[in-house]
Amino acid sequence: MTASFSMHAETAAPPACALQVAGAGGHMPESYTSVIRGVMRTRGLKGFYAGIIPEYCKVLPGVAIAFCTYEQMKTWLGAD
Repeated sequence: MTASFSMHAETAAPPACALQVAGAGGHMPESYTSVIRGVMRTRGLKGFYAGIIPEYCKVLPGVAIAFCTYEQMKTWLGAD
């Protein structure tokens, strides 16, 4: 885990992370479909969206900066 993903570690695991965690414990699920079924069984449909708010909080500032930079460069370079 890196510092940039500290919020991600505190949220519920998506299916790919569930595969990694299960593999670390010695029991590896047979397939992605078994992990998806397990998430549906234990957490329901909301389980697939667990952690989406912290992920947006992590990604949104960078996207906003990239968008504003792009728009400002268009103005400065006269590409409007």
